[in-house]
Amino acid sequence: MTCHRLLLLADMNVPLHVWDRELGLRFRNLFRSCWDRVPADVRQAVLFFWGSKGDGVLPRAEFSDVWGDSHCSCGQVRYSGLEMRFSESAFRALLGPGRTQVNTVEAAAFVIAHELAHVYQKALGFRPGGINEADNEAEADEFATSWGFDDSLFRAIQLVAQEHGDDFEYACKTINSLGGESS
Repeated sequence: MTCHRLLLLADMNVPLHVWDRELGLRFRNLFRSCWDRVPADVRQAVLFFWGSKGDGVLPRAEFSDVWGDSHCSCGQVRYSGLEMRFSESAFRALLGPGRTQVNTVEAAAFVIAHELAHVYQKALGFRPGGINEADNEAEADEFATSWGFDDSLFRAIQLVAQEHGDDFEYACKTINSLGGESS
């Protein structure tokens, strides 16, 4: 499979490396939609951070399953906020064929907002990894929800997936069939 380079944001030359071009374009469009929902001062802080810390290779984003934790994590931020990685298989389950219902798309949007919150943490000067991982993750969730992203659908999908051997695809189908609510 070939790696394709897309432009993640029109505001800045941030490349997005994708292997599945069609799904990568859907992801990029959702990322841009999420970016537009994030408060302007946060976007400005992230762009300034990326512009001041970038080195021509970074910042960048990757949408694939070739990075180490892509099988167990929907996304991650590395290199002190200069690289974002998103799991293609997780987003395929959320955005793939037949996934046009609002619930799984909003769950995918929350994941993007959560990872952008980690970049924002770094832009504010927070230590990489935070004081501890649990606080770091909780704070990213708080930022994302304060920006208007609903975490309840993503949490429902996570719960169903955990109850079924971390089968994210099964969880998305189940949540879609229930109209967005888990049982």
